[in-house]
Amino acid sequence: MSNTQKVKVILWGCGNMGQIMVNYLLQKNVQIIGAIDRNPARVGKDLGDVANLGYKLNIKISSDHEAVLSSSAADLCIVGTRSTMEDVYPQLKAVVNHGINVLTICEKAFYSWNTNPELSNKLNALARKNNCTVTASGIQDIYYVNLAAIIASSTQKIDRIYGLSTYNVDDYGQALAQVHGVGLSEEQFKQDISSDTAPSFGWNAGEALASRLGMTIKSIHEKKVPVYNKQDVYSKTMGTTLGTNQAAGMKSSVFITTYQGTVIEFDTVGKVYEPGEIDVTNWSLEGEPTTTVNISSPATPQLTCATIVNRIPHVLDAPAGFYTIDKLPSPEFHHFISKSL
Repeated sequence: MSNTQKVKVILWGCGNMGQIMVNYLLQKNVQIIGAIDRNPARVGKDLGDVANLGYKLNIKISSDHEAVLSSSAADLCIVGTRSTMEDVYPQLKAVVNHGINVLTICEKAFYSWNTNPELSNKLNALARKNNCTVTASGIQDIYYVNLAAIIASSTQKIDRIYGLSTYNVDDYGQALAQVHGVGLSEEQFKQDISSDTAPSFGWNAGEALASRLGMTIKSIHEKKVPVYNKQDVYSKTMGTTLGTNQAAGMKSSVFITTYQGTVIEFDTVGKVYEPGEIDVTNWSLEGEPTTTVNISSPATPQLTCATIVNRIPHVLDAPAGFYTIDKLPSPEFHHFISKSL
């Protein structure tokens, strides 16, 4: 007799990332029992059809999140909707009020203790009250934090850590494109993005990396500038052609000094790609010895979704509260995902 049973999951957000997630969850033997989305083009349709599975799942996508959350005994809800803590908090709160664990790909929720302490602590208290766990994960989990931390574990002395990540914002939907200033003029970008004191998700990842390495931050600051393409490029996410005088995205540069003496610099470049451009993730740890890792063409959307799915057991086993990935065990690969009886 088996001592395990299937994990039951609700998917909140059935766009590009959610559709990848459907395939990955089913392949790992996870049972999807509900789907939520606000897009009229998807509401009412079968999740299997929207995810292009070639067969139906008999799960109708609903815009009524309360009905879905209250009508099922879900173990976990994957939230893939918004990019800022302020925007995603009402959705996280709604799930937690039902005592359901949460995994979200919200970039600004990844490590928000310092960038949004008010909502982070509210979420932590609410999750503890309802005996469930909230965690944000995704590409940052492994390729921004744990990869650098693993390299650091083979290093005697670290003077400087430098990271670079490039990604195509057209793969992720309007929420991410908007916070990267896609389509804005130079003046609009200065007003809406550069002057905005809200940090980019590179800031959150840098803080999480420092925490993972046991380092205490002495200072941190960031510079955000627009990036432009050399030719007009159509953005499928924005539904328009971007001219060469419109921002194709943003470069964020985060600078961190620590009391341990290590400097952390992290550049992220998110833009609508020109033909031939590829994702890149590079890390250089300078010290004794110096080590450099270059990853060309990482499949960033797929890696994000696979990380979320493989993190499910850790979230189910974690203490109640808002539990960021720097406190979770090291990431693991799972052939199948189940929970203990």
